[in-house]
Amino acid sequence: MIDPKVQEFLNKKKPGTRVIYKAGLEAFQEFYLPLGSVPDFLDSLEADRDKGWRETKHVATAIITDYIVWLKNEKKFKRKTIRSYVGAVQQFAKYNNLMFSTRDTKLPVSNPDLKKYSWTLDDAVKFFNLFDSQMYRSFGVLIFQSFFDCSTSLALQYRDIQKEFEAGIVPMCLDTERFKTDIPFCSFIGKWGVAELHKWLDSQPDLKPDDPLFPINKQSVADYFRKKAQLFLGRKFEDDERSPCGTHSLRASGSTLARNDAVGDSEQVRAVDRYLDFFMGKVIAEDKRVYMSKSREGWRETWSKHVEPFVTPKQF
Repeated sequence: MIDPKVQEFLNKKKPGTRVIYKAGLEAFQEFYLPLGSVPDFLDSLEADRDKGWRETKHVATAIITDYIVWLKNEKKFKRKTIRSYVGAVQQFAKYNNLMFSTRDTKLPVSNPDLKKYSWTLDDAVKFFNLFDSQMYRSFGVLIFQSFFDCSTSLALQYRDIQKEFEAGIVPMCLDTERFKTDIPFCSFIGKWGVAELHKWLDSQPDLKPDDPLFPINKQSVADYFRKKAQLFLGRKFEDDERSPCGTHSLRASGSTLARNDAVGDSEQVRAVDRYLDFFMGKVIAEDKRVYMSKSREGWRETWSKHVEPFVTPKQF
């Protein structure tokens, strides 16, 4: 049975996030059972926090380090799952004002030595023209234009775009929080992205506000993009070979195209760089975030000027 405080935390998350966080917290409960419950772990964090620096035992670092080893050796989970499950515990603690860092826990890196395909706009168009599924095509274009990561894109619901989508507003705002970090942010898709999204959603009758925009999971996305990448590159991947043409590469290249074309003096270029980090949902230092306070319309204008020309084909 899930503790009421844990359930309260989960209830505030979107369905996609909730599934991952629930699995991560249940795994942690299994690991921590000899010492108590998940709330007991938070009690130990609180008690350790209230000690002076001489007496602190760095409980979070010690326990999470052991949790990572357990996930890897006992459960045989891959690095991405380990990072997600540790993130679930970290976010639950943060929700209860008990933040801790994973810096010294030997958390596995997300994608070591992963080579990403460096997309040009023309290459991206050619790649998506190979897609025989409009759902995956619109999903890919959304990531390329908005710089959303795969998990955040999959967590989007119709309610997140309904007002502007039905009103025909372009560029269309995607206002949400990043799946991995809960950081609130927004980005946009332009004429190309909206056109592809219409082709997909217009074929789906009776959409409800809580319906996912893309009723698929990360594995199906990876499998589909891998298959199309082999076709695009003209070669078959080895069984253990990572595709360089995954959603991560499209997200990175879309933002790089905009960064590479930033113009102005050094301060203006740095400002554009911060804007693009915001559109990617990255952590931005508080002193820099203060100077980035914009209305939705302000961000729309910024995206139209500094992003859309570099991620939208000329025919649009």
